[in-house]
Amino acid sequence: MAPTGMGSSAERPYHHGGGNSGSGNSNGKAAVVPAKTPGTPRREQSYRLEKAVQDPGLKDYRLGDCIGKGAFGSVYKAFNWGTGEAVAVKQIKIADVPKSELRMVEVEIDLLKNLHVRRTR
Repeated sequence: MAPTGMGSSAERPYHHGGGNSGSGNSNGKAAVVPAKTPGTPRREQSYRLEKAVQDPGLKDYRLGDCIGKGAFGSVYKAFNWGTGEAVAVKQIKIADVPKSELRMVEVEIDLLKNLHVRRTR
């Protein structure tokens, strides 16, 4: 999915909850996948203080603690109000992505949209 309207530094979420839940926001970049076993406690503790900015496009989700960071964004624990499912939401700051790497971000989004992780706990 090609990014649209990328002029500001605001985070633009894209979410895919895998079903009929969620509101379709085609402007953003974040991915929602079912939660899996948490990472190491030491790594999680370093992100616990950071909270997600709740984007209106993610109104069906309650965002929680940051559980990971990458070059262009962060991953948060989240709860899908419609399904009661625990998920992970990745928010990408499009303004921080060099134009030369936008295609790689789009490929990652496509991969995450098709990822279905069975809960292991």
